[in-house]
Amino acid sequence: VEPGDPVLVDSPGYYPLFGKLRLAKARLIGVRRTADGPDPDDLAAKAASTGARMFFTQSLAHNPTGCSITLPVAYRLLRTATEHNLRIVDSDPFADVLSNNSPRLAALDQLDRVIYVGTFAKTLSASLRSGYIAANADTVARLADLKMITRANSSGYIEQIIYDLITSGRYRGHLKRLSGRIEAATRQANDSLARLGLPVFGQPRGGFYMWCQLPAHIDDTQLSRVAAERSILLAPGSAFNPDATPATPAMRVNIAHVGDPRFESFMAEHRHP
Repeated sequence: VEPGDPVLVDSPGYYPLFGKLRLAKARLIGVRRTADGPDPDDLAAKAASTGARMFFTQSLAHNPTGCSITLPVAYRLLRTATEHNLRIVDSDPFADVLSNNSPRLAALDQLDRVIYVGTFAKTLSASLRSGYIAANADTVARLADLKMITRANSSGYIEQIIYDLITSGRYRGHLKRLSGRIEAATRQANDSLARLGLPVFGQPRGGFYMWCQLPAHIDDTQLSRVAAERSILLAPGSAFNPDATPATPAMRVNIAHVGDPRFESFMAEHRHP
């Protein structure tokens, strides 16, 4: 990505990615995210109008909405990528707790136009910052050269810990327990938000997040500031949009914290004018 290049991203999407792309002085173009994944028509229109050649997405257990791509949408996205000469960078941080039947763009594409990015930071620990990339041989060679120039190497200590956890079978057992906890927390979060009368976007499953739509009178940024004063952390919807202005007020919620009585009490107090 060169300075000034148009780059397509999910809208809403992963805000730390937006920050990194802005550091590279890229021009961010949001692609509307639906409950079934990125909108293929919006992707095609914006690729055609901007000349963008890269699309960054999280097709499964999407952050912030928690929704996943459907198979028909996956095929349409790949067809659009071919028609408009797009490379798709697909981040899949929850891969190990999602169903093997989930439609993965990289598998359907056979790593032709898709660059697949995985990590252990979500399933093991945020402290274990180690991941992997799958792409065609040409792309991997160029990325390996870039890594040597910018980082030289990653932490061998962290990589050894992860290797031992996987080969010993402990990682598999951990994933089974984690999947059960995610499923239970998702049910609890749905029940809590239903009691509050706050609609959830789509049908999130498998990840840590949900996208909760707020009443029109609420300023989600101001709401998060007031919540922070009470030691309640809310992620305002505006932070997840490339232009920082969501079409309607919203917030990302972490399924592990929605059932906290402080959260329910705070939202019950502020959801009405």
